[in-house]
Amino acid sequence: MQPGIRGEKKRPFRFQTCWLLDTTFPDIVSKAWGGANYLVDAIDTFIKKAMVWNKNHFGNI
Repeated sequence: MQPGIRGEKKRPFRFQTCWLLDTTFPDIVSKAWGGANYLVDAIDTFIKKAMVWNKNHFGNI
């Protein structure tokens, strides 16, 4: 099922403090914020990258 389609709710973004202890996290931040021309774009990119990274790196926390 795709996000936004009946029955599935999009998970809200929540920053996890444990991310700060992970040595790979600064790279996620740099990649998200480095190429953005607008603040809203940087935030959106960071949220998307952080959520994917979190799921792949930590699982479902």
